[in-house]
Amino acid sequence: MGLLYAVFFACIAMASCLSKEWTTQMIVKNPENDPLLNSKLGNFQNAWKSIQMTTRNTYVLMFRTKIEDYYVKCVSARASIIDKDNKTANYTITYYHEKRKSYTNVTVTLRALKQTDYLLENVLRGRFNETIPSADPIPQGSNNYIEFNDEDCTSSSSPFMDAAALERDRQNEDYLELGEPQLEMFGGYKRTDLDFYFVYSQPSCSVLRVGEECDLWLRHSDLQAVLEAAKNETEKEMALIKKKLHTEAKDRRNVPAPARNGTENEMSEDTKETEAQTHPLAERELEDSTAEASQMTEETTTTDGITSTSTTTEQCEEDEEDKKLKELAETKFEQAVFRNIPVACRFAFLQSCKYPRYVVYDETCNCTETEGDYRANVN
Repeated sequence: MGLLYAVFFACIAMASCLSKEWTTQMIVKNPENDPLLNSKLGNFQNAWKSIQMTTRNTYVLMFRTKIEDYYVKCVSARASIIDKDNKTANYTITYYHEKRKSYTNVTVTLRALKQTDYLLENVLRGRFNETIPSADPIPQGSNNYIEFNDEDCTSSSSPFMDAAALERDRQNEDYLELGEPQLEMFGGYKRTDLDFYFVYSQPSCSVLRVGEECDLWLRHSDLQAVLEAAKNETEKEMALIKKKLHTEAKDRRNVPAPARNGTENEMSEDTKETEAQTHPLAERELEDSTAEASQMTEETTTTDGITSTSTTTEQCEEDEEDKKLKELAETKFEQAVFRNIPVACRFAFLQSCKYPRYVVYDETCNCTETEGDYRANVN
């Protein structure tokens, strides 16, 4: 009987999740930005403290859950205080656009604000027109308050409004032109204010939510150690994989071929030609097989004048295997980079945003502490 009740209530819960009417009646969700997450270590969502840290250090954008422009790489940020009392600052974002092969510098004017019922500022409201953002309306939070429809009952939801509000929003959309920094970095349409919610913030790294998107930023002074550790892990892992593949290939070559009956299974060239003359279809097949054989092999002359024959098929297979190994190495490296991000930041990202889907950092980027931004090695 207990099992039946459990199944019954599970069905009710599932039906509730799928009901838009039910979700729109919700007022409060489980908190994401909890200022008392760990009182011993201090507040993890102090937006103004994070901005102050960004005045002393350059931060590098490493991972995102959503990406607006696949050509945007090498993103770094640095802040400068405007008014300490009103908690305002300029936030300079620098990024490289692979398609344009040029850098873009954009200044976002920020204001630290408190979410409803919060004691400390955990939100940065930004404007791209270099004017001070307004304190109204009060930020309601990225997850704590249901402004967002959540039909899947996930901890992170997507914007929702009633039908009339959605239609008004659609009519008022002012989509940006290509090349607009706000669009390239954060997507969507032109917004006067953009709220950045701090999911987690410590000196070494921070996790910010912007709408549906999560960003993981790493302090630049920690970047080299993370990359070196990831590189060493990847090299060791790929060496083991290549060794295993080499052993398997060697074992396959050592397997004896099955015995063949020369009388039954082999046919002389004269016999093939004789049959081809008798059967027109066989003649075409013989021509096709001869042409295919000539395409599958090619003659190459060495420096000593000795001619050797190499099989194109084998070369193609080797090239394909090399390509797959290269792609695997890139994936392993990205995974290793994420593993070497400070554990608290990694845990906060996984808990609130799930696994990152996009890597913004690129190995072609070369970040210099003196300039505080990236320079790409473009040939």
